[in-house]
Amino acid sequence: MGQEAYEDYRRAIHDPGTVHAMCEDYRAGLTVDRAADDADHAAGRRHAIDSGHHVAEEAPEQLAESLLAFLRP
Repeated sequence: MGQEAYEDYRRAIHDPGTVHAMCEDYRAGLTVDRAADDADHAAGRRHAIDSGHHVAEEAPEQLAESLLAFLRP
């Protein structure tokens, strides 16, 4: 993660709005996100990026390319 990112995280967890958003993200991951992931998987749609949990830090170029391809009309 790196020291700078860790310090950002430590600052963020003291903001109630940020903590609420983090909890909502985890909640969605267990409900609506899971249903969407299952539907994508069943339809053969995959957007795999070779990385660990911290995609933006571990594979920024691949992530940017995938996002741009997704957002282009």
